[in-house]
Amino acid sequence: MDKMQDAQPKLSRNGGRWALLSAVAIGHGILHWYQQGFLVIFPTIKADMSLSATQAGLIISVRQVLSGLVNIPAGVLTDRLRTSWPLIFAFSVLSVGVGYLLVGLSPVYLVLLLTVGLAGTHPLWHLPGVAALSESLPEKRGFAISIHGMGATVGDTLGPYMLGLLLVLLTWRQAMVFSSLPAFFLCIVVFLVMRGLIRTSPSRGLQESGISAEQEPVMEKFRTLLGNKRLMALVGAAGFRSASQQTIIPFLAIYLKEDLAMSDPIIGIHISLLTLLGVVSSPVLGSVSDRVGRKPVLVTGMVILASLVLILAAIGSGWKLTLMVTLMGIFIYSLSSIILAMSQDMVGEGVRATATGFIFTGNQGLAMPAPFIAGFLVDTLGDTRVAFVMSSFMYLAAAVIIALIPLSPSDKQRDLPSA
Repeated sequence: MDKMQDAQPKLSRNGGRWALLSAVAIGHGILHWYQQGFLVIFPTIKADMSLSATQAGLIISVRQVLSGLVNIPAGVLTDRLRTSWPLIFAFSVLSVGVGYLLVGLSPVYLVLLLTVGLAGTHPLWHLPGVAALSESLPEKRGFAISIHGMGATVGDTLGPYMLGLLLVLLTWRQAMVFSSLPAFFLCIVVFLVMRGLIRTSPSRGLQESGISAEQEPVMEKFRTLLGNKRLMALVGAAGFRSASQQTIIPFLAIYLKEDLAMSDPIIGIHISLLTLLGVVSSPVLGSVSDRVGRKPVLVTGMVILASLVLILAAIGSGWKLTLMVTLMGIFIYSLSSIILAMSQDMVGEGVRATATGFIFTGNQGLAMPAPFIAGFLVDTLGDTRVAFVMSSFMYLAAAVIIALIPLSPSDKQRDLPSA
Protein backbone atom coordinates (compact mmCIF):
# COMPACT_ATOMS: atom_id res chain seq x y z
CA MET A 1 0.00 0.00 0.00
CA ASP A 2 1.26 3.41 -0.92
CA LYS A 3 0.49 5.29 2.26
CA MET A 4 1.33 8.66 0.85
CA GLN A 5 -1.42 8.39 -1.75
CA ASP A 6 -3.88 9.81 0.75
CA ALA A 7 -2.22 12.76 2.38
CA GLN A 8 -3.91 14.86 5.01
CA PRO A 9 -2.80 17.98 6.83
CA LYS A 10 -0.76 17.17 9.91
CA LEU A 11 1.61 19.46 11.76
CA SER A 12 4.81 18.04 13.13
CA ARG A 13 5.47 20.54 15.95
CA ASN A 14 3.63 21.39 19.13
CA GLY A 15 1.57 24.48 18.50
CA GLY A 16 1.60 23.83 14.78
CA ARG A 17 -2.15 23.32 14.75
CA TRP A 18 -2.64 26.80 16.19
CA ALA A 19 -0.21 28.27 13.67
CA LEU A 20 -2.28 26.69 10.90
CA LEU A 21 -5.46 28.06 12.46
CA SER A 22 -3.94 31.55 12.58
CA ALA A 23 -2.75 31.41 8.96
CA VAL A 24 -6.08 30.11 7.65
CA ALA A 25 -7.97 32.80 9.60
CA ILE A 26 -5.71 35.64 8.40
CA GLY A 27 -5.96 34.53 4.77
CA HIS A 28 -9.71 34.28 5.13
CA GLY A 29 -9.72 37.85 6.40
CA ILE A 30 -7.81 39.05 3.34
CA LEU A 31 -10.41 37.51 1.04
CA HIS A 32 -13.33 39.00 2.93
CA TRP A 33 -11.64 42.40 2.87
CA TYR A 34 -12.25 42.22 -0.88
CA GLN A 35 -15.63 40.49 -0.64
CA GLN A 36 -17.27 43.00 1.68
CA GLY A 37 -15.43 46.03 0.30
CA PHE A 38 -17.15 45.48 -3.05
CA LEU A 39 -20.52 46.10 -1.41
CA VAL A 40 -19.52 49.69 -0.58
CA ILE A 41 -18.54 50.29 -4.22
CA PHE A 42 -21.71 48.58 -5.44
CA PRO A 43 -24.16 51.54 -4.97
CA THR A 44 -21.70 53.83 -6.78
CA ILE A 45 -21.56 51.38 -9.71
CA LYS A 46 -25.38 51.40 -9.80
CA ALA A 47 -25.48 55.21 -9.85
CA ASP A 48 -22.61 55.64 -12.34
CA MET A 49 -24.11 53.18 -14.82
CA SER A 50 -27.70 54.40 -14.22
CA LEU A 51 -28.87 50.88 -13.38
CA SER A 52 -32.30 49.84 -12.16
CA ALA A 53 -32.59 47.86 -8.91
CA THR A 54 -33.18 44.74 -11.00
CA GLN A 55 -29.96 45.28 -12.99
CA ALA A 56 -28.05 46.00 -9.80
CA GLY A 57 -29.42 42.86 -8.16
CA LEU A 58 -28.32 40.85 -11.20
CA ILE A 59 -24.71 41.93 -10.52
CA ILE A 60 -24.85 40.31 -7.07
CA SER A 61 -26.57 37.23 -8.50
CA VAL A 62 -24.00 36.75 -11.27
CA ARG A 63 -21.27 37.25 -8.68
CA GLN A 64 -22.41 33.99 -7.09
CA VAL A 65 -22.58 31.96 -10.31
CA LEU A 66 -18.97 30.87 -10.75
CA SER A 67 -18.59 29.91 -7.12
CA GLY A 68 -21.85 27.97 -7.20
CA LEU A 69 -20.77 26.00 -10.26
CA VAL A 70 -17.29 25.03 -9.08
CA ASN A 71 -17.74 24.31 -5.36
CA ILE A 72 -18.70 20.63 -5.49
CA PRO A 73 -16.20 19.54 -8.19
CA ALA A 74 -13.55 21.69 -6.51
CA GLY A 75 -14.38 20.01 -3.20
CA VAL A 76 -13.93 16.55 -4.71
CA LEU A 77 -10.58 17.58 -6.21
CA THR A 78 -9.51 19.14 -2.92
CA ASP A 79 -10.17 15.88 -1.09
CA ARG A 80 -8.16 13.92 -3.69
CA LEU A 81 -5.31 16.40 -4.23
CA ARG A 82 -4.55 17.08 -0.60
CA THR A 83 -0.87 17.78 -1.21
CA SER A 84 -1.97 20.67 -3.48
CA TRP A 85 -3.83 22.55 -0.76
CA PRO A 86 -1.26 25.40 -0.63
CA LEU A 87 -1.89 25.99 -4.35
CA ILE A 88 -5.66 26.06 -3.81
CA PHE A 89 -5.27 28.62 -1.02
CA ALA A 90 -3.07 30.78 -3.25
CA PHE A 91 -5.38 30.50 -6.27
CA SER A 92 -8.40 31.69 -4.28
CA VAL A 93 -6.54 34.92 -3.43
CA LEU A 94 -5.27 35.39 -6.98
CA SER A 95 -8.71 34.89 -8.55
CA VAL A 96 -10.30 37.57 -6.39
CA GLY A 97 -7.52 40.02 -7.32
CA VAL A 98 -7.98 39.26 -11.01
CA GLY A 99 -11.74 39.67 -10.62
CA TYR A 100 -11.36 43.08 -8.99
CA LEU A 101 -8.98 44.19 -11.73
CA LEU A 102 -11.27 43.09 -14.57
CA VAL A 103 -14.38 44.64 -13.00
CA GLY A 104 -12.52 47.94 -12.62
CA LEU A 105 -11.53 47.82 -16.29
CA SER A 106 -15.00 46.81 -17.56
CA PRO A 107 -16.19 49.53 -20.00
CA VAL A 108 -19.91 48.62 -19.99
CA TYR A 109 -22.49 46.80 -17.89
CA LEU A 110 -22.46 43.58 -19.94
CA VAL A 111 -18.68 43.20 -19.63
CA LEU A 112 -18.93 43.85 -15.90
CA LEU A 113 -21.47 41.02 -15.60
CA LEU A 114 -19.08 38.67 -17.41
CA THR A 115 -16.15 39.50 -15.12
CA VAL A 116 -17.75 40.00 -11.71
CA GLY A 117 -17.98 36.23 -11.12
CA LEU A 118 -14.22 35.94 -10.59
CA ALA A 119 -14.46 38.33 -7.66
CA GLY A 120 -16.85 35.86 -6.02
CA THR A 121 -14.61 32.77 -5.99
CA HIS A 122 -13.41 33.34 -2.40
CA PRO A 123 -15.38 30.28 -1.11
CA LEU A 124 -12.65 28.09 -2.65
CA TRP A 125 -10.57 29.06 0.39
CA HIS A 126 -13.01 27.24 2.65
CA LEU A 127 -12.55 23.86 0.96
CA PRO A 128 -9.03 23.08 2.22
CA GLY A 129 -9.36 25.49 5.16
CA VAL A 130 -12.38 23.90 6.83
CA ALA A 131 -11.12 20.37 6.11
CA ALA A 132 -7.67 21.09 7.57
CA LEU A 133 -9.08 22.67 10.73
CA SER A 134 -11.68 19.92 11.19
CA GLU A 135 -9.00 17.23 11.10
CA SER A 136 -6.36 19.15 13.05
CA LEU A 137 -8.66 20.28 15.88
CA PRO A 138 -11.57 17.80 15.98
CA GLU A 139 -12.24 18.29 19.69
CA LYS A 140 -12.61 22.07 19.20
CA ARG A 141 -14.11 22.03 15.72
CA GLY A 142 -16.78 24.67 16.32
CA PHE A 143 -14.25 26.99 17.95
CA ALA A 144 -11.61 26.45 15.24
CA ILE A 145 -13.99 27.05 12.33
CA SER A 146 -15.38 30.08 14.16
CA ILE A 147 -11.86 31.52 14.51
CA HIS A 148 -11.56 30.95 10.77
CA GLY A 149 -14.83 32.89 10.48
CA MET A 150 -13.55 35.56 12.86
CA GLY A 151 -10.71 36.25 10.44
CA ALA A 152 -13.35 36.84 7.77
CA THR A 153 -15.22 39.14 10.13
CA VAL A 154 -12.13 41.29 10.68
CA GLY A 155 -11.77 41.59 6.90
CA ASP A 156 -15.48 42.32 6.55
CA THR A 157 -15.17 45.09 9.13
CA LEU A 158 -12.05 46.78 7.78
CA GLY A 159 -12.67 46.33 4.04
CA PRO A 160 -15.83 48.46 3.68
CA TYR A 161 -14.38 51.28 5.75
CA MET A 162 -11.17 51.41 3.71
CA LEU A 163 -13.00 51.15 0.38
CA GLY A 164 -15.36 53.92 1.51
CA LEU A 165 -12.35 56.15 2.14
CA LEU A 166 -10.84 55.23 -1.24
CA LEU A 167 -14.03 56.39 -2.96
CA VAL A 168 -13.43 59.87 -1.52
CA LEU A 169 -10.13 60.04 -3.43
CA LEU A 170 -10.71 57.80 -6.46
CA THR A 171 -13.43 56.81 -8.88
CA TRP A 172 -14.93 53.39 -8.30
CA ARG A 173 -12.98 52.00 -11.28
CA GLN A 174 -9.70 53.36 -9.93
CA ALA A 175 -10.52 52.00 -6.47
CA MET A 176 -11.16 48.51 -7.88
CA VAL A 177 -7.91 48.46 -9.87
CA PHE A 178 -5.86 49.90 -7.00
CA SER A 179 -7.32 47.39 -4.53
CA SER A 180 -6.55 44.44 -6.82
CA LEU A 181 -2.78 45.00 -6.82
CA PRO A 182 -1.96 43.62 -3.32
CA ALA A 183 -3.67 40.31 -4.18
CA PHE A 184 -1.01 39.46 -6.78
CA PHE A 185 1.69 39.69 -4.11
CA LEU A 186 -0.39 38.13 -1.34
CA CYS A 187 -1.11 34.96 -3.33
CA ILE A 188 2.64 34.20 -3.36
CA VAL A 189 2.91 34.86 0.38
CA VAL A 190 -0.09 32.61 1.06
CA PHE A 191 1.41 29.77 -0.98
CA LEU A 192 4.76 29.93 0.81
CA VAL A 193 3.21 30.15 4.28
CA MET A 194 0.76 27.30 3.71
CA ARG A 195 3.42 25.10 2.13
CA GLY A 196 5.52 25.61 5.25
CA LEU A 197 2.69 24.85 7.68
CA ILE A 198 0.90 21.95 6.05
CA ARG A 199 2.61 18.59 6.28
CA THR A 200 1.29 15.36 4.82
CA SER A 201 0.82 11.95 6.34
CA PRO A 202 -1.36 8.93 5.50
CA SER A 203 -5.00 9.19 6.54
CA ARG A 204 -5.49 7.05 9.64
CA GLY A 205 -8.87 5.67 8.61
CA LEU A 206 -7.66 4.57 5.19
CA GLN A 207 -4.44 3.12 6.60
CA GLU A 208 -6.51 0.85 8.81
CA SER A 209 -8.67 -0.28 5.91
CA GLY A 210 -5.75 -0.66 3.52
CA ILE A 211 -7.40 1.61 0.94
CA SER A 212 -5.66 4.58 -0.64
CA ALA A 213 -7.39 7.72 -1.84
CA GLU A 214 -6.67 6.78 -5.43
CA GLN A 215 -8.28 3.35 -4.93
CA GLU A 216 -11.45 4.56 -3.23
CA PRO A 217 -14.13 5.40 -5.86
CA VAL A 218 -14.92 9.09 -6.00
CA MET A 219 -18.50 8.54 -7.11
CA GLU A 220 -19.13 6.22 -4.16
CA LYS A 221 -18.12 9.01 -1.78
CA PHE A 222 -20.26 11.45 -3.73
CA ARG A 223 -23.33 9.20 -3.62
CA THR A 224 -22.85 8.64 0.10
CA LEU A 225 -22.95 12.39 0.73
CA LEU A 226 -26.01 12.81 -1.51
CA GLY A 227 -27.74 10.10 0.51
CA ASN A 228 -27.00 11.88 3.78
CA LYS A 229 -30.43 13.43 4.38
CA ARG A 230 -29.26 15.46 7.37
CA LEU A 231 -26.45 17.01 5.31
CA MET A 232 -28.78 17.75 2.38
CA ALA A 233 -31.25 19.46 4.73
CA LEU A 234 -28.39 21.53 6.13
CA VAL A 235 -27.38 22.45 2.57
CA GLY A 236 -30.90 23.82 2.04
CA ALA A 237 -30.81 25.78 5.29
CA ALA A 238 -27.38 27.18 4.40
CA GLY A 239 -28.83 28.28 1.06
CA PHE A 240 -31.66 30.25 2.66
CA ARG A 241 -29.25 31.87 5.13
CA SER A 242 -26.88 32.88 2.35
CA ALA A 243 -29.71 34.11 0.10
CA SER A 244 -30.97 36.28 2.94
CA GLN A 245 -27.50 37.71 3.56
CA GLN A 246 -26.84 38.35 -0.13
CA THR A 247 -30.16 40.21 -0.27
CA ILE A 248 -30.02 42.35 2.87
CA ILE A 249 -26.43 43.63 2.61
CA PRO A 250 -26.37 45.06 -0.95
CA PHE A 251 -29.87 46.51 -0.65
CA LEU A 252 -29.02 47.98 2.74
CA ALA A 253 -26.12 49.77 1.01
CA ILE A 254 -28.50 51.04 -1.69
CA TYR A 255 -31.04 52.08 0.98
CA LEU A 256 -28.42 54.07 2.89
CA LYS A 257 -27.21 55.84 -0.26
CA GLU A 258 -30.44 56.48 -2.16
CA ASP A 259 -33.15 56.63 0.51
CA LEU A 260 -31.15 58.10 3.40
CA ALA A 261 -28.59 60.08 1.31
CA MET A 262 -25.57 58.91 3.32
CA SER A 263 -22.03 59.57 2.06
CA ASP A 264 -19.78 56.72 0.91
CA PRO A 265 -17.56 56.78 4.05
CA ILE A 266 -20.65 56.65 6.32
CA ILE A 267 -22.07 53.79 4.25
CA GLY A 268 -18.72 52.05 4.66
CA ILE A 269 -18.93 52.45 8.43
CA HIS A 270 -22.43 50.94 8.53
CA ILE A 271 -21.44 47.97 6.38
CA SER A 272 -18.46 47.50 8.71
CA LEU A 273 -20.80 47.57 11.71
CA LEU A 274 -22.61 44.57 10.23
CA THR A 275 -19.57 42.52 11.19
CA LEU A 276 -17.87 44.43 14.03
CA LEU A 277 -19.36 42.52 16.97
CA GLY A 278 -18.83 39.29 15.05
CA VAL A 279 -15.11 39.57 15.80
CA VAL A 280 -15.98 38.71 19.41
CA SER A 281 -19.19 36.75 18.95
CA SER A 282 -17.88 34.28 16.35
CA PRO A 283 -15.45 32.34 18.62
CA VAL A 284 -17.86 32.66 21.54
CA LEU A 285 -20.77 31.17 19.58
CA GLY A 286 -18.44 28.51 18.16
CA SER A 287 -17.37 27.45 21.65
CA VAL A 288 -20.99 27.46 22.84
CA SER A 289 -21.94 25.22 19.91
CA ASP A 290 -19.16 22.79 20.91
CA ARG A 291 -20.75 22.54 24.36
CA VAL A 292 -24.51 22.69 23.83
CA GLY A 293 -24.85 21.67 20.19
CA ARG A 294 -25.02 23.43 16.83
CA LYS A 295 -28.81 23.41 16.47
CA PRO A 296 -29.79 25.59 19.47
CA VAL A 297 -27.24 28.25 18.51
CA LEU A 298 -28.24 28.28 14.83
CA VAL A 299 -32.01 28.34 15.34
CA THR A 300 -31.82 31.07 17.98
CA GLY A 301 -29.45 33.17 15.88
CA MET A 302 -31.58 32.89 12.72
CA VAL A 303 -34.76 33.92 14.54
CA ILE A 304 -33.02 36.92 16.13
CA LEU A 305 -31.62 37.98 12.74
CA ALA A 306 -35.05 37.72 11.11
CA SER A 307 -36.48 39.95 13.83
CA LEU A 308 -33.69 42.54 13.59
CA VAL A 309 -34.06 42.80 9.80
CA LEU A 310 -37.81 43.45 10.13
CA ILE A 311 -37.16 46.09 12.79
CA LEU A 312 -34.56 47.66 10.47
CA ALA A 313 -37.22 48.03 7.78
CA ALA A 314 -39.54 49.85 10.18
CA ILE A 315 -37.37 52.32 12.12
CA GLY A 316 -36.06 54.69 9.43
CA SER A 317 -32.81 56.59 9.97
CA GLY A 318 -30.90 57.73 13.03
CA TRP A 319 -29.19 56.00 15.93
CA LYS A 320 -31.80 53.22 16.05
CA LEU A 321 -30.86 52.13 12.55
CA THR A 322 -27.17 52.14 13.48
CA LEU A 323 -27.95 50.09 16.59
CA MET A 324 -29.93 47.46 14.63
CA VAL A 325 -27.13 47.15 12.08
CA THR A 326 -24.60 46.72 14.89
CA LEU A 327 -26.69 44.03 16.64
CA MET A 328 -27.08 42.14 13.37
CA GLY A 329 -23.29 41.90 13.32
CA ILE A 330 -23.38 39.46 16.24
CA PHE A 331 -24.91 36.76 14.05
CA ILE A 332 -24.85 37.64 10.36
CA TYR A 333 -21.51 35.95 9.60
CA SER A 334 -20.91 33.96 12.79
CA LEU A 335 -23.71 31.51 11.98
CA SER A 336 -22.01 30.51 8.72
CA SER A 337 -19.08 29.06 10.65
CA ILE A 338 -21.39 27.01 12.87
CA ILE A 339 -23.20 25.63 9.81
CA LEU A 340 -19.82 24.54 8.44
CA ALA A 341 -18.93 22.92 11.77
CA MET A 342 -22.29 21.12 11.77
CA SER A 343 -21.62 19.79 8.27
CA GLN A 344 -18.23 18.49 9.39
CA ASP A 345 -19.89 16.70 12.32
CA MET A 346 -22.00 14.80 9.80
CA VAL A 347 -19.14 13.37 7.67
CA GLY A 348 -15.84 11.56 8.12
CA GLU A 349 -12.32 11.99 6.80
CA GLY A 350 -11.72 11.94 3.07
CA VAL A 351 -14.88 13.86 2.16
CA ARG A 352 -14.64 16.96 4.32
CA ALA A 353 -13.77 19.36 1.48
CA THR A 354 -16.51 17.82 -0.67
CA ALA A 355 -19.04 18.32 2.15
CA THR A 356 -17.90 21.94 2.42
CA GLY A 357 -18.39 22.23 -1.34
CA PHE A 358 -21.98 21.01 -0.92
CA ILE A 359 -22.65 23.68 1.72
CA PHE A 360 -21.28 26.45 -0.49
CA THR A 361 -23.14 25.16 -3.52
CA GLY A 362 -26.29 25.39 -1.42
CA ASN A 363 -25.23 28.88 -0.41
CA GLN A 364 -24.75 30.03 -3.98
CA GLY A 365 -27.67 28.07 -5.44
CA LEU A 366 -30.26 30.10 -3.56
CA ALA A 367 -28.14 33.25 -3.32
CA MET A 368 -27.85 33.50 -7.10
CA PRO A 369 -31.52 34.36 -7.86
CA ALA A 370 -32.33 36.10 -4.55
CA PRO A 371 -30.78 39.57 -5.21
CA PHE A 372 -32.26 39.63 -8.72
CA ILE A 373 -35.72 38.76 -7.39
CA ALA A 374 -35.34 41.34 -4.63
CA GLY A 375 -34.35 43.98 -7.19
CA PHE A 376 -37.39 43.16 -9.30
CA LEU A 377 -39.66 43.49 -6.25
CA VAL A 378 -38.04 46.81 -5.33
CA ASP A 379 -38.59 48.17 -8.86
CA THR A 380 -42.16 46.86 -8.93
CA LEU A 381 -43.24 48.10 -5.49
CA GLY A 382 -41.01 51.18 -5.37
CA ASP A 383 -39.60 50.55 -1.88
CA THR A 384 -36.08 49.29 -1.13
CA ARG A 385 -37.28 47.90 2.21
CA VAL A 386 -39.19 45.16 0.39
CA ALA A 387 -35.79 43.44 0.13
CA PHE A 388 -35.50 43.58 3.94
CA VAL A 389 -38.82 41.77 4.39
CA MET A 390 -37.79 39.13 1.86
CA SER A 391 -34.52 38.65 3.73
CA SER A 392 -36.31 38.21 7.05
CA PHE A 393 -38.55 35.44 5.74
CA MET A 394 -35.56 33.56 4.33
CA TYR A 395 -33.81 33.65 7.72
CA LEU A 396 -36.96 32.17 9.24
CA ALA A 397 -37.03 29.44 6.57
CA ALA A 398 -33.43 28.51 7.45
CA ALA A 399 -34.33 28.37 11.16
CA VAL A 400 -37.29 26.04 10.52
CA ILE A 401 -35.22 23.64 8.39
CA ILE A 402 -32.43 23.42 10.97
CA ALA A 403 -34.95 22.92 13.78
CA LEU A 404 -36.35 19.90 11.88
CA ILE A 405 -32.97 18.21 11.23
CA PRO A 406 -32.80 15.10 13.46
CA LEU A 407 -30.06 15.07 16.08
CA SER A 408 -27.32 12.45 15.73
CA PRO A 409 -26.29 10.41 18.79
CA SER A 410 -23.24 12.67 19.28
CA ASP A 411 -25.46 15.75 19.09
CA LYS A 412 -27.82 14.31 21.72
CA GLN A 413 -24.91 13.53 23.99
CA ARG A 414 -23.59 17.07 23.61
CA ASP A 415 -27.02 18.49 24.47
CA LEU A 416 -27.17 16.60 27.79
CA PRO A 417 -26.27 18.65 30.86
CA SER A 418 -22.95 17.74 32.38
CA ALA A 419 -22.99 15.91 35.69
